[in-house]
Order: sequence, then structure tokens, then C-alpha cells
Amino acid sequence: MLCDLYNNDAIFDKFECCLSGDGLHFATGSYSNHFRIFSYGVGSKEGITMEASRNPNRANENLSSGGNASSCNVSSKLLHLAWHPTTNFIACAAGNSLYMYYA
Repeated sequence: MLCDLYNNDAIFDKFECCLSGDGLHFATGSYSNHFRIFSYGVGSKEGITMEASRNPNRANENLSSGGNASSCNVSSKLLHLAWHPTTNFIACAAGNSLYMYYA
């Protein structure tokens, strides 16, 4: 996997992190248009993995349990995230699309 990242110049990708307004959660982007949400002090230490797509309810059981490194698509990346300062609302930019999630 590391060789693939180096060969595609993906080793230099910088994924943004964002913090929730209450400071209890943070999110980061990843390859294959996925992002992960982690909680501080509550819930699972492994976080939740979601895909920025038109069908966000699609199950990601394989990804939530650590995922399969060989199935990572380095050409599609979610580099930009923003968490609303007062509402539980995340905006994600993947490619030329903007996805918004509210929980």
C-alpha cells in the first residue's frame, strides 16, 4: 500500500480535520471519499467511517472494523471538511461535489 501511495504522489496528500462546536467530536477525510468521525471520552475509540456519496446509508462494515488496505482508491479523496460551530452539521468536499451531513 505504501508503494502505491508513493507511486501516485498520494503520499503528499493533506487531509483536513475539523472539530465539533462542543469539542467532543472530530472528523478527518481519507481516500475512497471516506471520512471518519471520532469522539473524545465517549463511545467507540475506533470511530465511525462514512462515505461522502449520494447514498450515505450504504453499509461500511468492512471499513468500520479497520478496512481492507488493498481496496483503497487513492484517486478519489476527501480533502476538505468543515463542522458547523453550533449545529451538528458537517460539510465535505470530494472531487467537484459538496456533501452535507446532519445528525
